[in-house]
Amino acid sequence: MIAVKIDIKAQKVVDRFGRMLRRLPKISEEIAKEIAEEYAESLRNVAKTAFTFPTGKLYKSIKVKRIKASPNEYTYGVAMVRYAMFVDRGRRKGKAPPNIAKIRAWAEKAGFSSWWLRTTIARHGTRPRKFIYPASVRARQNIKRILSEKAKKLVR
Repeated sequence: MIAVKIDIKAQKVVDRFGRMLRRLPKISEEIAKEIAEEYAESLRNVAKTAFTFPTGKLYKSIKVKRIKASPNEYTYGVAMVRYAMFVDRGRRKGKAPPNIAKIRAWAEKAGFSSWWLRTTIARHGTRPRKFIYPASVRARQNIKRILSEKAKKLVR
């Protein structure tokens, strides 16, 4: 009689584990999307407080993108304009900045001479306006909460 109870309990565990495995792909995609959304929101918040936006292009460009990982799998990431790296890390002096047309457009909106802006960047560089790492630190607590909630949902 004891052996029957153990078998019944073991079967319940196997059934529950099977249900959990069937739900795993959907939940893992949900987790990836929520984490990416949390990180993007954190990037926006930190960037908003760290510096001003003459055009607002960097702030508006921070978006969650669905990325194809393999033929049947998708994941999520955060995308933003290419120059975000230069804003975050700064630019060393000694080189003229690339893409003069974009600098010219930005300088006009900000009220600067594009020639003055390019030569100033070449002579002095730009100071870093760190926002990527601080955003990840801020997002970490909420990401832990998201993972904990999803783990509980998976086990149910």
